Formats: sequence, C-alpha cells, structure tokens
Amino acid sequence: MIRRRATVPLLVGGFTTIVVAVAMWCSSEPWTFTMDTGGVFLAQTVLAFRAWFAGHVPEWTDMLWAGFPLAGDSTSAVFYPLYVIPYLTTLANPMRFFDVAFALHLGIFAAGTAAFVRRLGASPGGAAFAGVFAAMTPVAHSAAIAFAAMFAAHAWWPWAFLAAEALAQPATPILGGAMVLGWVALALQVLAGVPEQATYCAVPVALWILFRSSPLGMGQRLARVVVGTYRIHLT
Repeated sequence: MIRRRATVPLLVGGFTTIVVAVAMWCSSEPWTFTMDTGGVFLAQTVLAFRAWFAGHVPEWTDMLWAGFPLAGDSTSAVFYPLYVIPYLTTLANPMRFFDVAFALHLGIFAAGTAAFVRRLGASPGGAAFAGVFAAMTPVAHSAAIAFAAMFAAHAWWPWAFLAAEALAQPATPILGGAMVLGWVALALQVLAGVPEQATYCAVPVALWILFRSSPLGMGQRLARVVVGTYRIHLT
C-alpha cells in the first residue's frame, strides 16, 4: 500500500524536475541570475560549498564586499545538504547553480503536494493533478527566482503537512516515521537559509495535528505537538 502511494509522488516529482531542468538548461541565460538569488545568494552559497569541497569550514570569505561571514549568515545555507547536488552539477557553470536548485526543489514541492493529497484520500489521478498544478503556481516560480532560500523552504511545506496528517491519526506512533518526516521537513527549512519559514510552517502544522477531525484524544495530540516542536527548536 505504501509503495503504491509513493509511486505517483515519485513520478510527479521526477517529471517536474526533469522538465524544468531541461527547459532551464536550454535557455541561453540562467533563469535565476537576478534579484537576491543571483545578486546575493549565488556568490554566498557557491563560495560556501567550494570551501567545503576544498576541505575547510566556510566561516569567512574575502571575495564578497569587505569580507563576509558565510557560516554566520543563515542565507548562505552552508549546512543545507541538498545544495551539494546543484554544486556538483554546475562546477563548469556555477551561474546555473540556482537553476538546478530550482528544478530540484520544484520537484520536491510537486511530489510533496501529490503525497499529501494522496494521503487525504485523493485518487492517483487527482494526486498527480494536484502535484503538477502546485508546480505551476506562479508564486513558487517568483519566490525561487527572486529569493531562492525562501522557495527552498517552501518546497518542504507539503511534506510537513503530510507528517501532520499522519500524526493526527491514532494508528500512527508518536515516535516513528511520521515524526521523523516532520522533523526533517522543518529542519531543512532552517538549513535552507530562512529559519522564520520553519516557524511559519510549524504553526499551521501544529494546528492541523490539534484540530484535525479524528478519534485521537487531545492529550495525545498535545504530546505529538510538543515532541515535534521540541526537536525543531533543538535544530
């Protein structure tokens, strides 16, 4: 059953990432070399990962302004593991770093949406439509192109809600896969460079667990919220 539910999100996410990546790569100019994404974050993040792969912590660079504390600014995303993929795939053309990151995160966003809707009871076709429709949302594109760190966080919102929906059901253990998924989905938003987005996400996720219609008692709901938020505060 779990494998069948995972098929549609994987297909939708993979299809979205491939289509967007090909479209961006065929463009003569990087789509994301603009506004804060291209004018600020690109240099910070590429230099940070260049430092990691050179074997040292990216605590500082002299190549930005009069010097810049890469690890001291959350928007550098120096600890965000998924940025290893765009870094390695754009070594020959780092200007495309956030093009690859956008394609990757749009696929994550689409897959998460499909998985969440499927969990709510939608048919495979309905879940696929929801995932593709989410990927076409203009706000996702504008956020990714103008302020990449924000969309990197937004991409994990559907996964956090998927975890919340599972945790709102009595059959789901308080400590298990659903709780880990919730922790990961929120923690990655912090590491992506905009910690406030994790807070914006955690509030409605907590409300979902507390007030989602199900036989789960309020005491158990509160316990799940406390365990979930305690771990993310540690992050």
